[in-house]
Amino acid sequence: MANPYTPVIASIEDAVYDSPGHLFRVRIIILAVLLGLVALLTLVRFALLLVEFRRREESLWLAKWVKRSENQHFLVTHQRPINMIMVLVTSVILLAYVIRLHELYGDRTSLPQAAGWRNFSFFPLVLHGWLSGWSVLQSHLVVLESKGKIWGWWVAPLANTAYFASTAIMFIPLLTVAAVTTKSWRRVWTSYYQLHALLKQLESSWTPQTPSALPSQYFEFSGAVRRYLRFSVATKALYAAIVAITAIINTVALNLYYTMRKQINFNMAEMAPTSGRSSRRPSQAQVRELASHGIERAKRVQSLQYASSTVIQISFAMIFGGILFATCFGWAISVPTITLGFAHPVRWGAVECSAFLVVWIYALFYLPLSLKLIRDAWINLPNKETGSLRTIPPEDTLAHFFFERGAEATVLPRDGERISLKGVKRDTVARSVRQESAA
Repeated sequence: MANPYTPVIASIEDAVYDSPGHLFRVRIIILAVLLGLVALLTLVRFALLLVEFRRREESLWLAKWVKRSENQHFLVTHQRPINMIMVLVTSVILLAYVIRLHELYGDRTSLPQAAGWRNFSFFPLVLHGWLSGWSVLQSHLVVLESKGKIWGWWVAPLANTAYFASTAIMFIPLLTVAAVTTKSWRRVWTSYYQLHALLKQLESSWTPQTPSALPSQYFEFSGAVRRYLRFSVATKALYAAIVAITAIINTVALNLYYTMRKQINFNMAEMAPTSGRSSRRPSQAQVRELASHGIERAKRVQSLQYASSTVIQISFAMIFGGILFATCFGWAISVPTITLGFAHPVRWGAVECSAFLVVWIYALFYLPLSLKLIRDAWINLPNKETGSLRTIPPEDTLAHFFFERGAEATVLPRDGERISLKGVKRDTVARSVRQESAA
């Protein structure tokens, strides 16, 4: 007669310990390398940012109060350094999370700390998107006022209060539920440890023809598992909701990008006279005159283009990343981390996706984005001598500003000339700035 306690021991072991699929360690190593690269590239971005501010002889800041009019003080955060800091912190914590869960699934260690890593490791990721969206949103209010928008006296206090209040409303419940979930998991582990030891003792002391019964500790363990699963679902639901709201906020904040594009178009239109007839070709003297009058505006256009490019890239990363992460967290609700009491066992593929899919998306998304942001930062790095933006080689003249492919340029060789700048590209602005800086 078979020992009745043996299958019970196997069931609780299977409920707590999942068996990894094929090539699990290889996937973990690749994921860890990707996260390490993201962290390394973020350090490179931060180094370039420090060089940029040093060459401009400016101080790096994270947040400050901006006074635009009487009794209008807006809290503005600097998106670029905050983005870098949050990406670095998120990458390092997710790297530790991957290592810890590898110890859990691959080596079957670190079990008591597993829930803590599950519940808190994604917090910097969510906070990153939240801070990014509010940063752009606050900046948009300041930009609109600087362009002549008149706000009521209540707008600035309301915006600042909403920033802090919404952050507290969103994240205090999340941290509270995550802490309760972590505590409930420790109870599961304590119950499991006691029950496992007791069942092993009963298994070794059992003799055939002896009646057997489940000890009361088994039912205590089952109750602890059910409580943990309820709190786990609540934690995942809060993560999904906050990420979805973050994506919405970043979508609204895109208005800053369109405002900046309007300012760019306005500056480019102002770089040339707008009256009179038009002809096909400008003379070199006319091009030089436009260069002398338009260089400062060209620098302003280039700065705006760089800023708008950074805003649009980071904002779209927050939007699409938020949609994907919200979907992943929502789907993970249906995947239990403990399978005790489920009629149909959960496949390892679902368990692995629930634990690591968000991390994979983050690493694969931010690696190319970091490379693109490094390239943009290097191209737009101020030169050492003048502190102006780096541009393309000095042999190019401002004529390229008007005759680059994709641009339309016409000018009259007499008074009342007109130049159309429709379709001018960003690199043509850069060339004009380089020529004047070299001169």
